[in-house]
Amino acid sequence: MGYKNDLQRELLLNIPIAENLFANISSLETPFSTKEALSGTAQNEAYHVLPSIKALQQYNSVFNMPFLLHPSRTPWDEANSYLISLVKNKHEMQRPTEDIRRKAAVILDYRLFCDAEGIDWLDFSGRRPSARPTYRYYQYLRDVKALRPRVINQYTGYIYYFYEFIAEHWSEHRIDMTRVDTAETVRVFFKYSNRVSSKDVLARSQTQKTPPKALTPLGYVQDDGELLRPLSLEQWSEVLSIINSNNWSPLERLIVLFSAMTGARKQTVLTIRVKHIRFLEKSKPSTDGTYRLRVGAGTIVDTKNNKAQIIYLPPQLVNELIVYCHCENSISRREKFKRKYKEKYPNLKE
Repeated sequence: MGYKNDLQRELLLNIPIAENLFANISSLETPFSTKEALSGTAQNEAYHVLPSIKALQQYNSVFNMPFLLHPSRTPWDEANSYLISLVKNKHEMQRPTEDIRRKAAVILDYRLFCDAEGIDWLDFSGRRPSARPTYRYYQYLRDVKALRPRVINQYTGYIYYFYEFIAEHWSEHRIDMTRVDTAETVRVFFKYSNRVSSKDVLARSQTQKTPPKALTPLGYVQDDGELLRPLSLEQWSEVLSIINSNNWSPLERLIVLFSAMTGARKQTVLTIRVKHIRFLEKSKPSTDGTYRLRVGAGTIVDTKNNKAQIIYLPPQLVNELIVYCHCENSISRREKFKRKYKEKYPNLKE
């Protein structure tokens, strides 16, 4: 969800490195604790970070953490506590901060809607559901913004689980979840050719029916609701003629080639590291002539939903990656990046 206006840009901030995000803190000094000054307060006011196992110090830091403000420009404590809870109990290699930012943007959109309509986002005292904040937002998404049913369900789901967190951890707000939305757990069964499985899902009233998925035509694949197919020979020749022109750098050319030859998503291509290329260099091709590279969970290469995958690379692409990895330009760029990284983040390992 992108920014809709400057107000959203001002109220949804990005913290490049949120250090000690999960550390224990105290207002009192304890043995071996570290004193940290409080910004925007009296000169002597501070808090103390309690010591932790050294190996956990980097674990307690989160990159590109979203941070929400009230329209008054003060921190929105409930929302930020919820966002932290979404990443706290996940391994550092599996913290989808882009997903957290998407949820933060929806929560902020909901808050701005409430403020614009003069609604108290914590007041669910209305006798009729249509008078309560979440129901009015649902109606706004459906009738005014006219979003697709799948998107509406996603937005209202984000808001529901946000209130569920508040109800559990902020008792002073006295949130009654039965007034936030009507929800019940139902069991859904799935029938396959040789088995039947089931899972429990939460059925909510603030949702729309989604149309069944249409059959995928032969030669196409479904991706995020779009039908995709391989490029024709003519189209592929046109792509090659464009990226082989002098207007394209070797790195830009490799990015396009990698995606076109493997079908990998942009987020995957742009998180391939040198160590992965060196792994390919030491590997041998499979019986079909391609090289295999594992990506996704545990590999520090991003994939959609962090799903583990295997990418099949043709020898031509592998050779070009190896050549670029060892060329003077590539080595110089890496050394320059390392110097800047060390200057900007002296306490983080490379």
